[in-house]
Amino acid sequence: MNSTDIINLLLREHSEIATYRYLPFIFDNKIQARISDFNVEEKASVELAKDYKKKYSISFWEAYLRSCETENNIQRRLTKGALFHKPNSGYLYIENDGVDSLKKIPKDLCVALNSEVILKNGTKRHIPLLDFKIKYFDRNLPIVQEILYALKLTGAIVNSGKSYHFIGNRLVTSSELTELLAKFILLHPISDKSWSAHQIIEGSASIRITKKDNVFPSLIATIN
Repeated sequence: MNSTDIINLLLREHSEIATYRYLPFIFDNKIQARISDFNVEEKASVELAKDYKKKYSISFWEAYLRSCETENNIQRRLTKGALFHKPNSGYLYIENDGVDSLKKIPKDLCVALNSEVILKNGTKRHIPLLDFKIKYFDRNLPIVQEILYALKLTGAIVNSGKSYHFIGNRLVTSSELTELLAKFILLHPISDKSWSAHQIIEGSASIRITKKDNVFPSLIATIN
């Protein structure tokens, strides 16, 4: 069972959902794509951050900020880049009519499921979605499960390829989603704190459900 199978099951179980939505997924959002005229100091900071990223197996921005402290060197434009958030756009709205959701999306398009759904009574709810940072190994599954128990969540744990995704099966309000994502940040480095922060800024959550590196996200466990 892959992510789309899980979503189709969720939609059947929640017949009160009238509309849900996908988001075209962008893999590359590097600082180099936004700043093309690095000065010498900025270039040096970027290269140092890359070294820290590789050495400590952390994200680029966490590596950059760590290097700012250890090297006592901070670059204004790079620091602003760490706060950059690209608003979601180009949503694909899908009617919940029992048809396999991916059949309504172009086959060559990489998409993420967005948490926001519109109910038949016109109100909005969210599917709890989480993106973990902890690497995908059999020995790490119990850690993910305990995190979900602590957060009082039920649903599907998915192998995203390198880590874990979670797709909840109980709809929540917008404020409940925000609280969930904020609590999830506190569980870094098991959680992906940067992902969570961007979802809070956006006001909804999104996780990839189509192939990456020719691998579909697939179900590995459920939690009830």
